[in-house]
Amino acid sequence: MKFKNTLRKLFLLVIIPTIVMAQTGLLNPYTIADIAGSSHTVALATNFVPAKLIQFTAPSGNSSPVRYGDASTSSSRGTSITPANKDNIGATGNGYFNLANVYVYVATGDTLQVMYWYGN
Repeated sequence: MKFKNTLRKLFLLVIIPTIVMAQTGLLNPYTIADIAGSSHTVALATNFVPAKLIQFTAPSGNSSPVRYGDASTSSSRGTSITPANKDNIGATGNGYFNLANVYVYVATGDTLQVMYWYGN
């Protein structure tokens, strides 16, 4: 019985909202070309690009953690993602991120994969 209730909650809280969002086109996925590391801090975009959710993936072949945050992000500053891991950040309500104001640091020889979602 406990499993049945858990499955029901999962369906109500996760599956139905996902289906509704997909059907109404509220959020669309977009990809960014892999960011090749240069041991410099770079913005995710050069122009205004809105995003409700951003997913960062550090491939397993990386030798160092990647970092993301504001313009002061560096090898020792910002949120760290170790190789073979990912992290997501999401805006709430009517808020959004401007990819031109989100910065990443990737060590030379490493890469970072980025995907973001935004609605039309």
